[in-house]
Amino acid sequence: MKPWKLALIVVSALVLIVPITAFAATSLFDDVPDSSPFVDDINWMKTSGITNGCNPAGTEYCPSENVTRQQMAAFMHRLAESRAVDAGTLDGKDSTDYVMNAKWEWKTQNFAGITAGNQVTLDVVCPLVKNVISGGGQSTFKQLVISTSRPLDNNKWRVTWTNTGSTTINPTVTVWAMCTGSGISVIPMPIFPLP
Repeated sequence: MKPWKLALIVVSALVLIVPITAFAATSLFDDVPDSSPFVDDINWMKTSGITNGCNPAGTEYCPSENVTRQQMAAFMHRLAESRAVDAGTLDGKDSTDYVMNAKWEWKTQNFAGITAGNQVTLDVVCPLVKNVISGGGQSTFKQLVISTSRPLDNNKWRVTWTNTGSTTINPTVTVWAMCTGSGISVIPMPIFPLP
């Protein structure tokens, strides 16, 4: 190969490679490689003040470690304080759609003869023209463990428990939901001409 062709190939390769490396994100943590597909997101977590890292020096992120509920609480608290995310709109709706006329709804029910491995399901329904945005549940037995807790049909919260123990139980369970949205909607009656 002629020297000028080799030089042209090398220069072309440098022209293509240098801009890519110049704009690649540099990780703010020692244990997150610059090549990680999550480097921009992790850097945002640090620069937004949501995380300080997982070691006292703040030089490591521990990207493969599990997050505890207390760590999650710290992340969410810092996220709210820093206002790093604009919560003014959610799903295309103004935030007032979610907080207007907020009301808690709950329902309690007694069940009998729930054998080991069997489930109990209970729903709570928001009043007409209200949306469910959060919910939860509790039971009177520790061996009755929540399997799912989720919204259903936009105005209903459903909780399902499983008897993880080895005995038959007669539990009392309670489900609650945060219902928000507009108040009572007035549907106009059609106007008929008088005879």
